[in-house]
Amino acid sequence: MSNNFRQTSNNTGVPPVSVVECRNTRTASYDCKMNAPAQPDTKAHKANLAEASNALRSRPGYLLRRCLQNTSSLFDQACSDTGITMRQYDVLFVLDLVGDMTQGELSHLLDIDRSTNALVVRLLEEKHLIDRWNHPRDSRKKCVRLTKTGRDTLQQVQPRAQAAAQSLLSALAPGEQQALLDALNKVIDSSPESPGDNKG
Repeated sequence: MSNNFRQTSNNTGVPPVSVVECRNTRTASYDCKMNAPAQPDTKAHKANLAEASNALRSRPGYLLRRCLQNTSSLFDQACSDTGITMRQYDVLFVLDLVGDMTQGELSHLLDIDRSTNALVVRLLEEKHLIDRWNHPRDSRKKCVRLTKTGRDTLQQVQPRAQAAAQSLLSALAPGEQQALLDALNKVIDSSPESPGDNKG
């Protein structure tokens, strides 16, 4: 047997312990340093990072996620003191344009699943920003509308949300901004059925 794995023993009845185990126990920090991988070559590592960044920027999903992160961050910075989230703002925005509507119609228009939509609606109802009641001809459906408080809140939030959106697109010329919106709409229109597509 190699010396590295020599067993030690005594007359105390304690099971023998290998030298390796003793070494690992007593000098763990030394072993960690000895076994740590070498630092990558700085130039090669930076080149790999640059290559990975370029590869990520060729992926639509990555770019769209980054844009969503930037959108959410700008909205939160502009509207955090109002207590309104971006999704709640979308609901208030739609209700202001449409008026009375069912929750199913709202879910379809915003293209979100029914359970998420129901949660957002409940939170807005608890804040007294919307009213909700049973559909007069179909007890399975719920109707929603803006309250006066909801409309006042929307008027407070909307200019900030619009400024946040403009800040997001500020790096683009007006023609580029419209081209981006057109391209995004084209992608959405060609996508398969989404969670909110089932009206009701």
